[in-house]
Amino acid sequence: MARVTEVDAGQLCAPTGSQEYIANVQVTEWHNIFGRFEENQNFRTDRLEYKRTGSEPGLVIIFNFEEFENTTARPGSSKDVDDIVTCLARLGFNINPKHIFNNLSKDEMLENVSEILAADHSQVNSVLVFVLTHGGPSNTLSTSIDKFNAEELWVKFDKCPSLEGKPKMFVIQACKGENHTTFLVKPEDTPLVPLSTFSSGYIPRDMIIVYSTMEGKYAYRDRESGSWLIQEICRNFTAYGRRDDVLTVLSRVSKCICRNYYTNSRKTIVKQVPVVVSTLSRKFYLNNNKDRHLVLNTLVTQDETLEKIKFISKKINSILGFAKKNNNT
Repeated sequence: MARVTEVDAGQLCAPTGSQEYIANVQVTEWHNIFGRFEENQNFRTDRLEYKRTGSEPGLVIIFNFEEFENTTARPGSSKDVDDIVTCLARLGFNINPKHIFNNLSKDEMLENVSEILAADHSQVNSVLVFVLTHGGPSNTLSTSIDKFNAEELWVKFDKCPSLEGKPKMFVIQACKGENHTTFLVKPEDTPLVPLSTFSSGYIPRDMIIVYSTMEGKYAYRDRESGSWLIQEICRNFTAYGRRDDVLTVLSRVSKCICRNYYTNSRKTIVKQVPVVVSTLSRKFYLNNNKDRHLVLNTLVTQDETLEKIKFISKKINSILGFAKKNNNT
């Protein structure tokens, strides 16, 4: 069987070439310059959304695997890391440079996760974890020297007491097989996601898992501009992350990738279709902010105005009915 690796590919209308872009990932500790971002509790929120009662918008962790001992490198992945950091910082997340990891082993990765989760996260309102690596079927992911199953990662977060009941998003940028996604309709027995995504009898709550592609398929990454999934997540979260809930924004991401991206493989147009798995029970917003506060205030004002109109209408109908009754007598 051929080795399953993430595929280097050109992006529609994007420059391609042999020159590789290797970004220098540096995260400025913004709170040393502008002060830390804190969740504003005075803004109006949707009654159907997850409560954001803590002061910390979210815990952001990035695992970037670009160099490997036994397979090809992933040029362009550091560009993804840069763009994730820029995007989330603009949305009010406090990015801790110590939570960006590069080229770890499985044991090192899980040890760092355990160390992070041992802290008190009672003030954290959400969790965003990004894994950028090579992958294969059934949630198999590569570290720099070995492999692990993605479930090993999200189970740890699900069992963290101080994160219980809080929304968690896991973005997996990796191939999930060695087949291309094409326009040709062929009957396949392969599911969209592996049947073993969650262990039998155990389904973690309050979680979104974003796969860059369907089970058994390649995912694509441009050597200069980064991977298709991460780039569209950053663009759409930047544009709509203050207004829309996360699942709505991810729907936009899927639409953009399906409509606007393609590459050629042996004279065949191949595409990529992201897959989102959700066990959320409420709406998940990235932050409390003025834009959404104004929209919700407008909706509340409209509802209050409609109730007043209904009340006045009833009064007028009552008066007219009384007057009509008196005229008839």
